[in-house]
Amino acid sequence: MRRPEPLIAPGNDYRSAMDREPCDDVTATVVVPVYNRGVLLENVRAGLVAQTVTDFGVIVADDGSDEDIAEVVDKYRDRLDLRLVRQERDGFGLARVRNLAAAEVTSDVVAFLDGDCIPGPSWLHRHLVWHRRASNLVVTGSRRHLDAVVAPERVASGTFDLSASAADERDVGD
Repeated sequence: MRRPEPLIAPGNDYRSAMDREPCDDVTATVVVPVYNRGVLLENVRAGLVAQTVTDFGVIVADDGSDEDIAEVVDKYRDRLDLRLVRQERDGFGLARVRNLAAAEVTSDVVAFLDGDCIPGPSWLHRHLVWHRRASNLVVTGSRRHLDAVVAPERVASGTFDLSASAADERDVGD
C-alpha cells in the first residue's frame, strides 16, 4: 500500500500538490461532535450517506446529550460505518469530545464536521483529493447557511439541492 509523501511548499503555496500522482489507498473517518439537536444530526448523517466517496467511517461524539443520540445514530447503521462515543457533560466539552473521538480513529485522515452541517455530496472527496497527494496537509472548507428546512430523506437520496437552498453566493462544496 503506497502512502503519499509529505510536501514542503515554499511560501506555503501547496498548489503543486495537484501535480503529484494520487494515492487511492488513503482512508478517512469523519468525526461529528454533537450535544443534543438530534434533528440536525439526522441531516448530517443524511449528507454523509449521499457522499460520492463510499468507503469511510463516521464517529459521532456525544458531549453528554440529554437526548437519545444513540437512537438517532442507529437509524443509519445499515448505510454508514457508524460508531458512537460519549462523555459526561461538564459544560465545556467540545474540544474534549472531539479528542475522545479522534483517539478512536485508525484511518489515515480525520475529517471534522460540525453537528449542524450538511455536507454536500462531494465534500469528503474534495478533502481527500488533497490528502491523497501529500500526507502532511490540513484541509479546511467553508460553510453556508440554508434558507430551508430539509427532510433528511431528500438529503440522503441526493434529491435536495444544497446549492440552490444556500443563503448566499459562496460555494457549498459541490
